[in-house]
Amino acid sequence: MPSPTVLLGAAAGAVDLARWAVRPALALARAGVPDWLTTALDRRGREAQADLEHAADVVLRWVVLRVLTISDLTRMIQEHLDLNLLAEGLDVDEVISRLDLPTIAQEVIDSVDLPAIVRESSETVASEALAGVRSQAMQADDAVSHLFDKILRR
Repeated sequence: MPSPTVLLGAAAGAVDLARWAVRPALALARAGVPDWLTTALDRRGREAQADLEHAADVVLRWVVLRVLTISDLTRMIQEHLDLNLLAEGLDVDEVISRLDLPTIAQEVIDSVDLPAIVRESSETVASEALAGVRSQAMQADDAVSHLFDKILRR
């Protein structure tokens, strides 16, 4: 396949040729064109249109790829495009309705180590409960010790 610049050059040449060729065609149109010639020219015009559309697609793809390879495309967009104005036109509810929320939620749940979180929080609760039981046991031990001291009159 020829390079985009070759295609662009060919398209420019075709435009120049079309400008030159249209003069006799206009003269024919004014003079009256026979049906067989009209049919042939229509068929050729459709073929030429398809060829030009294909060439335009190739050139447009080449231009888009060149734009996308610009190293600082983000900065250019920020400087030349009003993102706030663009965002104002968004229907947020419509955007959200297109999201597959159950799948996203499942991915989030899968990415979180839920058993580890439960285990850690259970350990913390158990540790705090054990500390509370130990503290109460020490207080009870002190109370019993104090009671025996009174009984034994120490």
